[in-house]
Formats: sequence, structure tokens, C-alpha cells
Amino acid sequence: MHKLLVSLAAAGFSLAANFAYAETTVGVVDFYDIEAGILVLLDGAEFVVPAGLDLPEMEYEDEVTIEFSVNEEENVISRVVVKN
Repeated sequence: MHKLLVSLAAAGFSLAANFAYAETTVGVVDFYDIEAGILVLLDGAEFVVPAGLDLPEMEYEDEVTIEFSVNEEENVISRVVVKN
């Protein structure tokens, strides 16, 4: 029984390690290029905009909330909300 519990726990930890957790940040837009698929905040944080992701209209110095995941050392956007 003990070996079964240890095996199940190890499998659970393995799955958790492979799961990409979404993160959230708030910042101010410095640069946004839809063609290049990049969004940069004034603090220097860079984000990748996946092809086909619809984002709201954004301009320089708009305050935004960004939901993203870290994938192979890139911050990949899943959602952006512009503060009005």
C-alpha cells in the first residue's frame, strides 16, 4: 500500500511540473507590434502575442493587465485588458 501511495504522489508531482501556470501582471504599454507579435511594457517586460489571438486596441502609455504563461523562457500572452 505504501509503495502505491508513493507511486501516485510521484506521478502527481510529475504532472504538476509539466503544467504551465498562468501569471498576471499590470503595466504600461511601451511598444506593441501586431505584425511582429510582440508587446513591450515600459518596465522592459516583453511578451509574445500568439498568431490568431485577438487583442484590444492599445496605444503607448495605456495601462494593461496581461495574463500570460511562461513557455520556453518566453512570456506568451493569453489575454490583455486595457484599463479605461
